[in-house]
Amino acid sequence: MIDVIIPAYNAHDTIERTLFSIAFQKNVDDLNVYIVNDASEKDYSNEVKFFKNFMNIKELKLKINGGPGVARQFGIDKSNSNYIVFIDADDVFSNPFSIKILYENLENSNADVVISSFYEELEDGTTKEHIDDSIWLHGKMYRREFLEKNHIKFNNTYANEDNGFNQLVLLHDSQIATVDEFTYIWLFNENSITRINNHEYSFDGLEGYLYNITWALNIAIEHECYEPKIATLAFSTLIATYYYYIEFKNNVNKDDLIKWAKRIYEISIEYPIDNEEEKMEIWNNQILYSTENICNRDKYNPPISFNQFLEKIQYYENTKYNNKMIIAMACTKTWYDHLVVGLYSLLETNKSIQKIYLFVETENERDIKHLNRLKEKYNVELKLINANNYFKDYINDDSPNNNSFFTNYAFCKLMLPDFVVEDKVVYLDTDTIVVKDISDVWNYDMTDYYMAGVQDHGIHERGNLEEIGIKGKYINSGFLVLNLKKIRKDNIPKKWFNIINKKELIFPDQDALNMVCNNKTLYLPSMYNVCNGVTLEIENTSLAKVYHYAGIKDNWVINFRYAEEWYNVEEKFYKNVVLGEI
Repeated sequence: MIDVIIPAYNAHDTIERTLFSIAFQKNVDDLNVYIVNDASEKDYSNEVKFFKNFMNIKELKLKINGGPGVARQFGIDKSNSNYIVFIDADDVFSNPFSIKILYENLENSNADVVISSFYEELEDGTTKEHIDDSIWLHGKMYRREFLEKNHIKFNNTYANEDNGFNQLVLLHDSQIATVDEFTYIWLFNENSITRINNHEYSFDGLEGYLYNITWALNIAIEHECYEPKIATLAFSTLIATYYYYIEFKNNVNKDDLIKWAKRIYEISIEYPIDNEEEKMEIWNNQILYSTENICNRDKYNPPISFNQFLEKIQYYENTKYNNKMIIAMACTKTWYDHLVVGLYSLLETNKSIQKIYLFVETENERDIKHLNRLKEKYNVELKLINANNYFKDYINDDSPNNNSFFTNYAFCKLMLPDFVVEDKVVYLDTDTIVVKDISDVWNYDMTDYYMAGVQDHGIHERGNLEEIGIKGKYINSGFLVLNLKKIRKDNIPKKWFNIINKKELIFPDQDALNMVCNNKTLYLPSMYNVCNGVTLEIENTSLAKVYHYAGIKDNWVINFRYAEEWYNVEEKFYKNVVLGEI
């Protein structure tokens, strides 16, 4: 059987023609069709009712709009056929043999992916041919076994998520079959965001492009993929980014492009292409593509050279961003009410925050409303990630820590190197409040350290630290600064999860952090993690920057010292956010 997955957001005006093109397939009896309703204003029950007469079709519903990547991944997770095809809700298969052609070529070649050609309908009614395209999902079929074996998933970005997915496929040792025939038509839809022909969207879409390439490269490095493939993708992406920089040279936000490309540049240094002939071939091919598809300027007379562009990345210093913190927090829906109080306290006391990654599983409209109010009030970027979609890629079913006292969301801090594209992040537990500016910790020199945190004195009462290989200090993970650049370079996440999947631990996430990074930890003053019974008490509480309410949560903080500080913040949050006085 073959799963046909259709992400759909308010696609009622176009999806009928998409479904007809599936119903006309010669092997329709071999298809399981899934409409993934990405929180549309109304459901697709009428379409399902009608097309049930012709094929096996089902609607899957997401409560919160997550974008096409999240919808496709939801469809993958809820289906189980051996083969997977994607089609957008405003496109069609080009002929009744399209899926049959893909399937037969995949089977006959024993490949992992089959790539066909597709037509793109332009605004003027003409068509453009895409031959052997490896970026879009159009006209491709994937073997499920290959995706699951290599833990290849969509991320939750709204733009270029297909490129990130396909680059992961190519970076792994995938067997690719190509088909000379056209199987898919990308129809023109003036309401589609990828069709909006304006300079602003084209530039802003670059962030999604570079984010997804960076995301794919980071995962490929962690998965120890073939290094020449990593080197080739990093180098070719830098060339494309160079031409984007030329094209948008008058855009006031062009320095953002330098910032977005920084990690890719670092990977190109870590994974160089030593063969000059190979490097020149990549250069020539990418220039040909870039001058035809990105920048129409004379390729021999650019305003700056490629080396000058690389120097801009290497020496880029923009205090607007580099001095602004990247934050991460995580919680289950049960703890959401506490997370937003802590988040509010952080935003009230810190004005130098660029982005916050929130690993949350909430789909409650009230919760999303609160987060949107915080986002608007403090003008900060909030990136929501439902980690439930990813835990099985990190924690084995037979892990001795799979059913510990702690929820899987405790492991999110160990997953940050894969999801946070920046080089550094401050992580805060859900049961914390921030009462003072913490930006000074952001500027600590972390070059030689994996992490920074406050020593956990209470943990030494366990008496078994030497049994898990810890002879020195042990930090509490409620407040961390993580040097993601060094962590990724030394493949530390693999070491963390190897321990978690093999050895039963009392505090799995925290123990793994200390076991691997014990000799590369920068110890912070107690003011960054004031937690009674855990970290050292500070006599002068006016010095405290972060209160941490760790332990059993019966009656929440009422039995904790510093309870009054929590309730003061909670009251302000209720007044200023819940009641909407912003």
